[in-house]
This record gives sequence, C-alpha cells and structure tokens, in this order.
Amino acid sequence: MSDVDKQPPAGMASASASRRNGRLQTPLALLMVAVMLFSNAGVAALSRCQPLLGWMLDRQMRAWRRTNVIYAYNLGCIDADDRLLLWDIPETDYRRGGVFFIGSSTTQHSIATWLLPAEEQKLVHNFAIKSANMTEQFQFVRYLVEKRGLLGGAPGKTMVVLGLAHFDTRPKIAGTVDWNYVPALFARHNLYSYDPVTGISDRSLPRPLRLLQFERMRSYNFLESLIGHARFSGPAFDAEAKPTPESDQAARAFVERMMGYDDWKKNMNAQLRQLELMIDYLHQHGAIVSAVLLPLASWNHHLPVATEFDARAREICRRNAVSLTDLTWSLPDSDFADHSHLNYLGEEAITRILGKVARDHLLASGLLRRW
Repeated sequence: MSDVDKQPPAGMASASASRRNGRLQTPLALLMVAVMLFSNAGVAALSRCQPLLGWMLDRQMRAWRRTNVIYAYNLGCIDADDRLLLWDIPETDYRRGGVFFIGSSTTQHSIATWLLPAEEQKLVHNFAIKSANMTEQFQFVRYLVEKRGLLGGAPGKTMVVLGLAHFDTRPKIAGTVDWNYVPALFARHNLYSYDPVTGISDRSLPRPLRLLQFERMRSYNFLESLIGHARFSGPAFDAEAKPTPESDQAARAFVERMMGYDDWKKNMNAQLRQLELMIDYLHQHGAIVSAVLLPLASWNHHLPVATEFDARAREICRRNAVSLTDLTWSLPDSDFADHSHLNYLGEEAITRILGKVARDHLLASGLLRRW
C-alpha cells in the first residue's frame, strides 16, 4: 500500500482539524476574557490608588501654579465634567449633608475644593457644569434631589451655593459656542440621558451592566489622563492670559452674540425666572441656599448685560432670603486666565473666601467640629 493510500480522506482530515480548532477556541476565548478582566481590574485599582493619585495631583498643581493658567479638578479623568459624571455624582454620600456649589464654568474655576483641609474636602463639593445656563443648572439640581437623594438627609445639614454670573443667562442659541454642550455631556458613556423638557435622568440599564460601564469608562479616563499627565509641558494658551483693548472688545461682541443681541433682556428674564424657581424648589426641599456673585474682569464694567444682571440677581436674593457673597470686583485682571475664568492663583484667592463660606455652614450644622 502506497503512502498516499495510507492518508485519510480529505473530508475526514478537515473534520479532525476543525474539532481540534474548536477545542482550542474555547480556552483561548476564556483566556482572552480573563486577560481583559484582569487588565481592567488592574487599571480600576490604579484609578483608586491614593498614593499614585496624590503624586499626580501634587505634580500637576506645581505645574499649574507655575504656569498660572486655568485649571479645573479632573484628577484621573479626561476633564472636570467627566470627573463629575463618573466619580462625583455616583460616589457622593448625599444624605450626609455638606456644601454643594452649583453653576457653570465660572463656578467650576472658583472653588478649588482640593485646596481645603482634608476633613472639609469630603463635605464640600463643586458640582458646577461647564456652559450650563440657569435652566440647565435647575435641571441638574432636580436630578440630584429626585434621583440621587440630595437633601434627603437631616434638615439643616445641606447648603447649596449658587454661583451667579451674567454669562449663565444665555439662551443657548444654535450655532453659538457650546450651545449643545450639556446635552452632549450627559450623552457621554451611555450612562445618563438628557431631555430639554424633562431634564436629566439615569439610563435604564441592568445594575451589573451599569457598574461595568462605569468601571470601563473610569479605566479609560484614567489611562488617558495618565498619558496626558506624562506629556504635560505647560499651558496651551498662554497668550489668552494677557487681555488687550482689542481682545476686550472682542469679548463684549462675543457676549452680545451669545445673549442674542437685542433680545438679551428677554433672554435674561427667562433665565432669571429659572434661577428664582430653583431657589424656591431648594427651599421647599429643605436646603439652606446661599449665592455668590462671582469675580468679573474689568472689561465687564458698564457692560449693560453685567449691570442689569447684578441688580436683578441682588434683588432676587433679597426677595428670597438668600445670603449673598459679593465678589464681583474682588480680583484684578491679572488673576484671570481669560476674559471670564480665573487663573490658578486667582482660584486660590477666591477659594480662601468661599472656603470660609462653606466652613461656616459645616460648623453651624455640626458636620465639622471646632477644635
């Protein structure tokens, strides 16, 4: 019998090879899944490693203080708003009480909670969202109260501080800068939903899938932030920290466009109505409400939008028994990174003031003991 005659038929050989491949595919697939799970678990553990995070924050703060540009707390995340979505919202113990700052990016860059004493950092939260006008801020407050349990603790334990700036009375005109930022933000990661009428909600997901998605996005954010941290070499927009008469005029034109030109009073009225509704809602749910008129750069002097807002906001606070901290002209232009946001040293200066506002509440409510 020839060697050819000894070989099995082609069909039998193919079937045998398929069976061998099939037996290999299952353990290989399980091995790949195990590698992915262990990798994700390892990154997830690193994202919670306090010594590593502390080293990153210390290194980053030294760099930002040296370059003195704009900074919002985004440790372990791509940006501050992802930090809010993935860590602050789901991890905060709302029933404990504390102080919650609500506003837009002007508030986001005003209270540097990481500079507060360690025992206060657990009780003082910067929940500001970039570009959120007062309608969107109110929607976020309602979500926190109705879906997350803010104000569900003991009466008198929670104070909400509203950061007030005329920029937040913009109507969100299609095509203007960041007009769709808040809806797009809550569409990130498939964890939240946003509707212009009903506001913000959690997406309906089975709990295991929801937890898995949180961990996946946290791990991804951590790796991206670690890469960015390693690559950081200084500010990307240093020239913006040097205002000129021409840039001041451009800023005025920018505000006019964002506010809807001749319709700015009507648009401001609509947003201030939302502010008043938000204050009333918070009072009804047992919150202590405070407000702060945030610092403005000098180009806002005599700007009709700023002047009108200042008078109206003061009246709303007076009428609704809201304590008001006025920081409008508290800082020189050298403490601004651009035409509306504080630089790092300006943020440090304002944090000393707003930190005291928060500390006074923590002491009065018994959440913090006076030693």
